[in-house]
Amino acid sequence: MMAGRSKGRTLFVGSTAAGAGRTVACWAVADSLTENGRSVGFIKLRAEPTVEEDPDLNIMVDLCGEDGIGAVDEEKLPDPERAGDRKKQMLAKAASLVDELAKKRDAVIVMGSSEIF
Repeated sequence: MMAGRSKGRTLFVGSTAAGAGRTVACWAVADSLTENGRSVGFIKLRAEPTVEEDPDLNIMVDLCGEDGIGAVDEEKLPDPERAGDRKKQMLAKAASLVDELAKKRDAVIVMGSSEIF
């Protein structure tokens, strides 16, 4: 358990390929938890920021509520040699958001893919 956590457990759902079913898996877990009276938060880690509406976030908002949804985008630094720094920054932001949501949710689901590592 991370420092500062007072409530929620965290589940990471990832895959090595697009279309592998991460969204469905996240939705099914969140649906089951909410059906059993648990509150759920959801975070999506994205290798590429999007300006369009994110369909994964739209699906999960019904189960998690507007204040239970978050996304962390990988920041692009100009120097490709510093790719490891970008990943560390992204994961640090994700950990902070997980800690924030875990204080007010019974569970937090984090969805990511191989591109973020």
